[in-house]
Amino acid sequence: MKINKNNIKILTPNGFETFSGIQKLEKNCLELLLTTTSLKCSKNHRVLTKSGEFKIAEELKINDEIQIKNGFDNIIKINSIGVLPVYDLLNVESNQYYTNNIVSHNCEFDE
Repeated sequence: MKINKNNIKILTPNGFETFSGIQKLEKNCLELLLTTTSLKCSKNHRVLTKSGEFKIAEELKINDEIQIKNGFDNIIKINSIGVLPVYDLLNVESNQYYTNNIVSHNCEFDE
């Protein structure tokens, strides 16, 4: 199957945006459990908080409010889940996108 890379887009808070690819890495991960969704991500994955700041996952705490697609949701549990493969989108136009309805930001490749 041939894929037209010009048509690959991801849903973002600004609508659908293009990105240039996906990078696969293995990193130490957490699972963030919210009241309506969950997210398995690297410890340095950034999510948008109610304060309008992006915070890395390992800095989040129980009851922190996270921006989701239609408002905010509270973290109810955080689990360490070990080293897992993770996938980061490269060159998203606004550097923001939805991951399981949670507003995420591209990671920096520091490991």
